[in-house]
Amino acid sequence: MRRYFAWLDKVFKDIAANTSGGNFYLKNSLSNDAKAYTIVLGILEALGVLSFEVTGGEDTQLYIHIMQIENLQNILRNRAKYRNHILEDIADRHRLSVEMLSYLYAKDFTSAQIWDLLEKYFFGEFPDAVKKNYNAARHFTDI
Repeated sequence: MRRYFAWLDKVFKDIAANTSGGNFYLKNSLSNDAKAYTIVLGILEALGVLSFEVTGGEDTQLYIHIMQIENLQNILRNRAKYRNHILEDIADRHRLSVEMLSYLYAKDFTSAQIWDLLEKYFFGEFPDAVKKNYNAARHFTDI
């Protein structure tokens, strides 16, 4: 996970450092990873920070319009305080799903019991053992 965020941070810094007047130009060549930039730009666009356009052909060009330059600059100035609540929520849901699956596979439930537990899971109901393990790992008590 750290390697991913380090990679994301590196590409993000490069984009921010090479953006001028709301524009970032990237020539697709063997010396750089245009795909990495496109992934990071897609994440930023999904968060509403910027919009971008890629024009194709042999000489691919990437056009970016940054809508929230001040927010981008604040993130760069205060990286340690930056939190992405969307990614945190996704990680929390993943941990809860892992706890639920671990619970299902660790016990000798009948097929009917498993289906009952899965149905409750999809309606947001969790066995107490799952809640306890999830909350202990998360240090949070509200599901």
